[in-house]
Amino acid sequence: MKIPKLNIKAPGSSGESGNTRLIAIIAAVAVVILLIIAILFRLAGASAGAGVSVKDIRKRGAVICAVPFLVDDGAAPDTVNEDGMSLTEEERRLVASLSEALGVPAVLLGCADAQAAVQAVREKHADIAVGGLSASLSVPQGIRGSDSYASSKIYVVTRRGDYSDSPGAFSERNYALSGAIGSSGAMPQAADETLRTVGPESAVRMLNEKTLDGWFADEAEVLPVLDAEPGLQAQLVTGPGPVEYTIYTAAGSSELLGGINRIIAIHTQGD
Repeated sequence: MKIPKLNIKAPGSSGESGNTRLIAIIAAVAVVILLIIAILFRLAGASAGAGVSVKDIRKRGAVICAVPFLVDDGAAPDTVNEDGMSLTEEERRLVASLSEALGVPAVLLGCADAQAAVQAVREKHADIAVGGLSASLSVPQGIRGSDSYASSKIYVVTRRGDYSDSPGAFSERNYALSGAIGSSGAMPQAADETLRTVGPESAVRMLNEKTLDGWFADEAEVLPVLDAEPGLQAQLVTGPGPVEYTIYTAAGSSELLGGINRIIAIHTQGD
């Protein structure tokens, strides 16, 4: 039987083997770099979602709550509690119950807005974010929301005779949001490409001056305005559903989040 000849070249017999080795080295280095990048991404994700334990909170001696300030067009808020933070009475009760359950005082950390409050949790400057924060708020990786503790329908306050009742009807008009609705993400961009957040007193003044066409707010905020201003009216907004409110924690704070959900369950059952 005739054995075929194999065309085997001795090492170094040509430049091809050198090129092959170089390509292999480059490929190996590329694989190592990709592995390092993958590990860094995983570490970054783990860090972003890393939470705080109940033990750590008790050892620190305080639970830190990031709370958005209510800003009224750069002026002093006109319908917030004395510390200027957007906590409702229900939210204050929830924070008090959490403080009691942990056995440590609650420290409120004022933040510029809803996103800043959530970011404070992500960057471990706070343990929770609370204060008119919508469950539909766009949050970064590593953040989880609690069960809903409250919901509210959205109303729009207009001058009498103006029956616009949907976000689309205001897409080319000037409008503003109340503090409670400001973080919902349910409203379209205003004509001047801003989403202003104003309190009831400023809203009434701007509506009467005709510098504002509509003010979106929840029922609790709307009723006092209608009682004081007969020239204004309110309609239930068509389109967006009720705004659900939640408390945000780091994804890794599972024990803390579980405790918050139990407290919410007790409060909502009591209601």
